[in-house]
Amino acid sequence: MKFKKIGFSDYEIKDKLVQISILKDWTPITVRELQNMNKDQLKKLLSFCWHDGHYRCHAIGITNVIIEFKQNYINLKWSDNTGDPNTYVHNIDELINNVGDGEWNYGLFTKKTMF
Repeated sequence: MKFKKIGFSDYEIKDKLVQISILKDWTPITVRELQNMNKDQLKKLLSFCWHDGHYRCHAIGITNVIIEFKQNYINLKWSDNTGDPNTYVHNIDELINNVGDGEWNYGLFTKKTMF
């Protein structure tokens, strides 16, 4: 496998393949999009969590969304069936995709639609 040739461990390969398999049909959203969603749309979002850069968990559906506009960032909070993520982005149009402090990162995704 080519990943092994460039120095990936078995664990890292498996982790990346799990992430790809879960996220392949999903696309990240922005805070602007999140702001405009109703409860039915929030129930369909994928909430994804990374710990130290590796997949930790995911859930479908979020509630209790709080968007706090601070001076230099936007603080995001929500609840899902795995916990209560709290993360931040730098602007309203930044994708909520693997964002956070580097130890705990989060993403919000909507199902890709076929045209």
